[in-house]
Amino acid sequence: PDGIGGGGGGGGGGGSPSPKPEAKPDAAPQTPEPTPDTAPTQSTNAQIFAKLTDVSSHWAADSIRAVVERGLFNGLSEDTFAPDGGMTRSMMVTVLYRLAGQPATKADSAFADVPADTWYTGAVAWAADSQIVTGTDSGFSPENLVTREQMAVMLYQYAKLAGLAPQADPERLQAHTDAAEIDVWARDAMSWTVEQGLLGGYPDGTLRPQANATRAEVSVVLLRLISLMPSGT
Repeated sequence: PDGIGGGGGGGGGGGSPSPKPEAKPDAAPQTPEPTPDTAPTQSTNAQIFAKLTDVSSHWAADSIRAVVERGLFNGLSEDTFAPDGGMTRSMMVTVLYRLAGQPATKADSAFADVPADTWYTGAVAWAADSQIVTGTDSGFSPENLVTREQMAVMLYQYAKLAGLAPQADPERLQAHTDAAEIDVWARDAMSWTVEQGLLGGYPDGTLRPQANATRAEVSVVLLRLISLMPSGT
């Protein structure tokens, strides 16, 4: 199962999250392969997808194709997308920054662990200024993997930025057997993403909020989010 509700196709309340919406990043930092999702290329986006060798038989292949051809994702290398691999926080804000059209932003971020000259510095600065992220207890933690509830919070905050005025009823989360595992600061966001069909449960009735979001899952969820936007882009 894709773990985000429904099959592999498709795109991805109330009160504001607490000041630390990503306060529990995955405990095991992961260093991504060199310049993931950021390296400049002379290839067209379609050519980038055509070179990927680990996507064609994946359940999310159509969604991965769509996000690559939109220029939201590249690969971890010329021929590798790693659909079942984790998504770092730096990767996540980068794809959201691209979705927003890469608006002009500051040359540095407010986080001590984000140097001024990285491939994700501008995206982090934008995400912080836009209240997409507020950081972790140790800074921004760019190499930490994004959990499903952290992803939900970022998407929820992006939806606000995009003018979707998201509303949610956290009580509806009780239908899932592990609803109690959702952190308080993520409950509105998880509720909204579930209600809107961005995230769904697993066959065993769980949402697995503390599990890491995969690159395939993020691809699918982003497309679902795009479908909610007035312009559909």
